[in-house]
Amino acid sequence: MKEVLIKELQLNSSSGSFDFKNFLEQLNSSIPQSINRDNKITELRKNRSIISELKVVDEADKTVLKHEVKLPENKKPQDKTLRKLYVYTDGVVEDIAELIQLLKKFNMTVA
Repeated sequence: MKEVLIKELQLNSSSGSFDFKNFLEQLNSSIPQSINRDNKITELRKNRSIISELKVVDEADKTVLKHEVKLPENKKPQDKTLRKLYVYTDGVVEDIAELIQLLKKFNMTVA
């Protein structure tokens, strides 16, 4: 796998001193440990076209918000469904977060 990755990424050094372990350590250290919510939502909104492939939003093809729905006591709202509010609306992130908290508090979701 190491050789395939080096070849695919064309990482061979002309001097022959390429250090794969060092490369992986640098790559890993450059990955953020967390992403703030505003940046995450901005990126989700920019990449709406691939959302359905990632399956981070429930039924991504259903993007028209019609109304809220009260759930039966034996069901809870799913985060994958509520994330639609971030992705498919242009609301302020803090307002959407507050709405999601209220929907969860009152055991509601969106349709």
